[in-house]
Amino acid sequence: MLDLCDVFSADLDVRFNTTKSVAMRIGPRYDAVCADLTLSGGIIQYVQSLKYLGVCIKANRTFVCNFDHVKAKFYRAFNCIYAKSFAGNSELITIELLRSCCLPILAVCN
Repeated sequence: MLDLCDVFSADLDVRFNTTKSVAMRIGPRYDAVCADLTLSGGIIQYVQSLKYLGVCIKANRTFVCNFDHVKAKFYRAFNCIYAKSFAGNSELITIELLRSCCLPILAVCN
């Protein structure tokens, strides 16, 4: 399949960037050593995790997503607003700020 991509890219005068391309295995033999994949004369590197459209995917026996970076971003925003809320803001203002600033961060997880 990669050879077909090479032929197609040559016809369209497009070159793949193998330094930005990675491969990852998911399934019962995800940790088995595999032969190198080559594309446009470069070797594609195997990785244990990757980020695709903001979602971290991990190599595992089953499809696994990691949302730790989203949780950390939520807690950073929450702690920033909560720490400033002691300066005299009412509870309703604090709740509205948390709802408008923090909850959209968690919407990525759905």
